[in-house]
Amino acid sequence: MVARFFSISSILMLYFTGISELSAQSLFESMGRSDTGYSLSGYIRSYGFVSRGNTGNYHFSSYLSDLTLKIDAGNTSMLKAYGELRYSYGSLNDVAISSIDLREAWVGFYPGRFSLEAGRKIVTWGRGDLFTPFSISPSDDIVRSPDSEDHMIGNMIISGGYAITGRISVTAMLIPLYIPSVLPVNVINMPPSISYDKPAWFEYNKSFSAGLGIRSDYNTSFADISLYLFEGYDLLPVIYMSGFDLFPPDPDPIFSINLKERSFRTRMISVDAEGTLSGAVWRAGISRSIPDKSDLPEGYLPFGQTSWMAGVDINAGESTITVEYGGSFVHDWYRSPVEPLLPGGNITDEIAALTPEEIEGLLKEQIIAFNRLYRYQTEKWNNMIGGTVSGSAAYGRFNYTTSLIFNLTSYDLLLKPSLEYLPYDRISLMIGLEYWWGKKNSLYSYLSDNLTSLLISAKISF
Repeated sequence: MVARFFSISSILMLYFTGISELSAQSLFESMGRSDTGYSLSGYIRSYGFVSRGNTGNYHFSSYLSDLTLKIDAGNTSMLKAYGELRYSYGSLNDVAISSIDLREAWVGFYPGRFSLEAGRKIVTWGRGDLFTPFSISPSDDIVRSPDSEDHMIGNMIISGGYAITGRISVTAMLIPLYIPSVLPVNVINMPPSISYDKPAWFEYNKSFSAGLGIRSDYNTSFADISLYLFEGYDLLPVIYMSGFDLFPPDPDPIFSINLKERSFRTRMISVDAEGTLSGAVWRAGISRSIPDKSDLPEGYLPFGQTSWMAGVDINAGESTITVEYGGSFVHDWYRSPVEPLLPGGNITDEIAALTPEEIEGLLKEQIIAFNRLYRYQTEKWNNMIGGTVSGSAAYGRFNYTTSLIFNLTSYDLLLKPSLEYLPYDRISLMIGLEYWWGKKNSLYSYLSDNLTSLLISAKISF
């Protein structure tokens, strides 16, 4: 199936790259023109990731083709509508998929100083490029895609804004349905004794689950400053133990557990700013989160924390260099007495002399420790640095990007270099690498087998 997939993709790419540059330009430009107040665009893309995946041997663990259609409508400055629909086919992390995803579909109305938007929209609050202390949009940070923007997930929103003056504006956003971020669970090789159940979106929304965000923007001569307030469900749900069975054969006991996700409410207040200084763009922000006591099983509520970031963008010839620092302080923190459960799950030697109640309590503590792991709350202080270098060469025929994120506390490392070649306008070929590394029992050490990979991609835009 992989061979057939790439054979078809190769034929498709060869056909389009065989078109003369002039003909290709006229074809795509004619498809994008519109005199009726709307435009249709999109792309066809094929790509594959070579990694160990679930087999332990290097292979195409993910190989997909997708068709994305985008429509942008609105015949005046007062009205706008946007929609993005994507069909994907292939294999994702060794699992066959065929899916249709409505990434965005929203309308906006902008009479005078007012603005009103409603629908499914990707909302980016917060100015951080690599680290964002405050965000209200869910994400899939382990998504398999050559496009970094694909990790963002659209939210259902109803938003209203008012420009009080030319420098001050206020926006209120209602999120009527809760959509969680994707947890790094499905790409971790778990033992057969652990089963994992991810609820559907409507299971999360059986009770009133709306969130409310308020944003105030202040534009000064020194910087653009924003204040954010949010009351609603945390983007990252927790994992809890919903079932436990113990089978005590001779000589060692055997257990099985069922895990499930559950959300919880939180309050956040954040402020960030961005400005220019000596030709460079700087940004900084700080946020405080306070989890609300909810109906979570006892002990699963995460710690509240204060997070911050600072960064700068510098232009260096044909390249742009971004450097950022992110950190956090965990309130009411105490050290976990156990290691996280999910990546290993085999604690037979430890539970042989324990009672069933003690075994269940130990497993619960290990699951709580894993929740701390993916939230970076295993230590009281957490510090991260990162950077991106991007630019173009050969009159725009080549685009290059290299990004690096390193956690100074957990020693997690992510390196992502890529090189894109554009033989003709709207046609691109890409090769890249994702390298995930972490010390023993860190989050990235459990993700590295599935996510460390070589990427190849071909894309035709129209």
